[in-house]
Amino acid sequence: MPDTQDRFGPRFERAIALIDEANAPDPVTIEVDGRDVPKELTHARML
Repeated sequence: MPDTQDRFGPRFERAIALIDEANAPDPVTIEVDGRDVPKELTHARML
């Protein structure tokens, strides 16, 4: 299966990276696979 770079291109990848960068500092965390991770970052990646 092709990765997202192959399917959507570099502009899409850059947009996702910027969204992840904005969501990463969220002080609210949730546990995912035994690790505490920023809630908004986790929710964005679920979409």
